[in-house]
Amino acid sequence: MSRIILSSLLIFLLSSFGWADSKLHDKITYPPHYSYHYGDNQDWAKPDFDDSTWEKVALDSFPSEEWNGIGWFRMWVEVDTSLYRKPLGFSCELIGALDVYIDGRYRFSFGKVGTTIDEEEPLFVKSFLPPEVFVFLPADSTLKGRSKHLIAIRYSSFLLESPISIGIEPSFTIKIDDFEQHRMEQREKRTSAKTYQMLFIGIFLSFSLIHLLLFIFYPQLRANLYFALLTAVAAVLAYLRYDTLFISNPRMYVVNFILSDISVILFLLAMLRISYYILDEKKSRIFFSFIILSTILSLVFIFRPFRMWPVMVIFEIIIMAEILRTLITYISKPKELHLRGSWIILVGLFPIGIVGLYQLLAALNIMKEFWSFIDFPITYYALIGFAITMSIFLSRTFAWTNKDLEEQLEQVKILSEKTLRQELEQAKLEAENKRKSQELEKARELQLSMLPEKIPEIPSAEIAVYMKTATEVGGDYYDFVLDSDDTLTVAFGDATGHGMQAGSVVTATKSLFKSLANLENPVQIQRQISGPLRLMGFNRLVMSMIIAKVKKYNLHISVAGMPFPLVYRADTGEVEEITLTGMPLGSFRDFPYKSEKLTLKKDDTILFMSDGFQEMFNERGEILGEERAIQAFKKSAQRSPNEIIKYLSLVAEDWAGNHPQEDDMTFMVIKFR
Repeated sequence: MSRIILSSLLIFLLSSFGWADSKLHDKITYPPHYSYHYGDNQDWAKPDFDDSTWEKVALDSFPSEEWNGIGWFRMWVEVDTSLYRKPLGFSCELIGALDVYIDGRYRFSFGKVGTTIDEEEPLFVKSFLPPEVFVFLPADSTLKGRSKHLIAIRYSSFLLESPISIGIEPSFTIKIDDFEQHRMEQREKRTSAKTYQMLFIGIFLSFSLIHLLLFIFYPQLRANLYFALLTAVAAVLAYLRYDTLFISNPRMYVVNFILSDISVILFLLAMLRISYYILDEKKSRIFFSFIILSTILSLVFIFRPFRMWPVMVIFEIIIMAEILRTLITYISKPKELHLRGSWIILVGLFPIGIVGLYQLLAALNIMKEFWSFIDFPITYYALIGFAITMSIFLSRTFAWTNKDLEEQLEQVKILSEKTLRQELEQAKLEAENKRKSQELEKARELQLSMLPEKIPEIPSAEIAVYMKTATEVGGDYYDFVLDSDDTLTVAFGDATGHGMQAGSVVTATKSLFKSLANLENPVQIQRQISGPLRLMGFNRLVMSMIIAKVKKYNLHISVAGMPFPLVYRADTGEVEEITLTGMPLGSFRDFPYKSEKLTLKKDDTILFMSDGFQEMFNERGEILGEERAIQAFKKSAQRSPNEIIKYLSLVAEDWAGNHPQEDDMTFMVIKFR
């Protein structure tokens, strides 16, 4: 990505030819073009010289004729008389050398203009040079407080004749502004660049040193070595990239450019090697092919650095595509084959992929580059983010490895102390567990048989449901009834108790719901179900339930003892709770349930969840809680219903860790479209 930034800035420099923006644009009026003629003649600096037959060149373009190394550019500017004798600053970016004449008088030079490559002493400056001071003198005639002044530029650039510079085109950009202000801006710009350079070098070298030491302490985890190489190369790139802002010697710039190319290649190889090590270690042969290709490219870049930019872009695309392909292959594997905590790497890869795509599109002129590299080096911020997440992952892996070893040693010690009596008891336990497993399997089959075979489809929304049963079967339940007018009645509940008892409550509730779903008000349905459940006498077993009616973009909902439903508003990006309370069905024969009506819009999303999600414990005995559940939903609410459920499931798995699931976990997502 750093190479893409280098290429993008080079394209900008080579394509800019003319006049940079100035804070004095309201006091100095510039013509739309230069008058240009190749060759060299000092008379062309005189105001009375007739240049009407010269070629007209727009300020942001270059002469259409073949460049022969030296030529003159003239233009007349209108200057407000308030600028007379006021110190102004004249600076430029250029590839080559130029002399500046104002009103026929020689003022100053940037580099040494020559008529041959041996006479010329060119500059290669991508950041505006410190300004030269000059003043406009009063003209013989003025009109409406303004007068005309001639700026003539004698410009030479013989870099095309240098084999190492093939691919560099002549160009220059000049700027006139208030001298003191211009000089201060240049000083601040260079100070900012140097500060960023030292900051990024320090950060990346720190990461490199830490993980090199981790590799020395534990060589088995070779990812630390690859990461140390990657961050070391990132530090070199930061040095070279910012150093180009202070280089004016063409040969030094070429050397810097070649080293930058090679550093980018090494950086991409290090990223690919880390990806293979973590995601698919079997790719060693493919990686060897990339090493050979990278070696060939590096040798070519040494001799043709400025002609190989398209090749470098293609190489970067190939590397990033290979990393993406490896990542997709890894994600598609069963979860038990995933490396623990590998999701942390995905967090770091996401912004670097987005920034890489942005820089590629900007380099290809497909989109505008929004951030200045000096003021806001977005690429290095993304690299730092990736370095932090990668460092966390590797440190976490290192710690988990040690912890696993300790646990294994402790387990070996415990096993060595077991006796034959324990083995006999184990045999009895296995028999008992088999009996309980058979009973639980029947209860699970009963629970699943209560669920609808398929999710109904309605025009206004997309629906997805997910249930993960606990080791001991609970009573989570959901159901749908779709009327002829496309009104969808939704039941989403959780019966107290476990096993066959909870299954009996679910069976009774399902029958009552199917017969009462045509009632218009969800509160009526709640009350009509609650009374019979109370009379059935299920030994104080009750059913917490949400009843909702969805018709087009209207939602009518009643809640009895369930976690508050969540509503994501796409317009604001905020999550609302439907704070309806009520006793579970079966608690009272005629409880005063309440309902609420909501109007939804396109991309608004509703989440129903059983308490198995919010009340999930981790290994430290901490509960996930309502606030974390809301934040997890908010982060994923812009995705599709199935993707939202997948994200919430991953949040639950990461939170629980090795802690067993104690209750059923069920999600229902309704996304309006």
